Order: sequence, then structure tokens, then C-alpha cells
Amino acid sequence: MTMRHKNHRRSIRLKGYDYTRAGAYFVSICTKDRACLFGDVADGVMRLNQMGHIVRQCWLAIPDHFPHVLLDEFVVMPNHVHGILVIMPTHDVGATHASPLQNDDTPTRPRGPQPRSVASIVGSFSSNPPPPNASTNIAAPPARRSGNAITTNISSVTTNP
Repeated sequence: MTMRHKNHRRSIRLKGYDYTRAGAYFVSICTKDRACLFGDVADGVMRLNQMGHIVRQCWLAIPDHFPHVLLDEFVVMPNHVHGILVIMPTHDVGATHASPLQNDDTPTRPRGPQPRSVASIVGSFSSNPPPPNASTNIAAPPARRSGNAITTNISSVTTNP
């Protein structure tokens, strides 16, 4: 019996860095197996299909769910999205759209990304179903929890002290 080897990639995230810090973050989000689900490029121009337009709508809705986030440039490509998320300083307390309130006094911390972090924002975007008013027969790619990963790369563009 042979052992299956998983394709392990080295993380480009900075060990110990607080990805809730105010600053601009460049993210890349890819479809499973890099399947071209969002449209195609013809004559050097990206042409979004119906799913590509839904992805664009979901990206533009991020600030509706995360008021401390501003969107900078982004582009939807046939099999991935590139974008810059700007996390603004905040002094809010409490739960966020995708993450429960964490209480360090409890013996077990909640699992999942830290509230208001880049990971919680991207995770929410990657697992969002199409909006209710979007009529589509195209199945959305399964979210990370089902084992069919949407690959995400995050790098800090700038950080504010």
C-alpha cells in the first residue's frame, strides 16, 4: 500500500504577525483545481460570465459585512480573484459577521479565524452563497470546510504603525 503525498505549499504569511492590524493586504483567491469558472479572456479583455458577476458582487459587498474594511483595486480572472483589502483602525468590541466573540477567560477558545482578521474576511467571501436575487444554474465551488479548498494567499502590502 502506497502512502499518498499531499501537495504542501509553504505559507507566505508572516509567522506571529497580527493580521487584524490596520493596513492594506493583497489577497489572491483561486478556484479548486484552478477551474475557469468566472469567465474568459478574449483579445486581452476579461469577460465575466454569470458566476464571475456574482463573484464581483460578493467582493463589492465585503464592506457591508465588515465595516472596518475598505476595498482598493481588484480583478476577477477566469480562475481567481486578486484584490487589496484595507483594514481600518477600529475600537469596536463584539462578534463579527463570520466569527464569534472570543473570550480569553474561557478554557477553550473558539475555533476559526480571529475576528476582524484578513482570514475571517476572506473566509466569509469564499464561503458566501450567491445573493438571493441572483438567478443562476451554475453551482458555486464548494467552500473550504467541505474539503474542496479555495486556495488563498495573503500578503501585507503596507501596514500602519
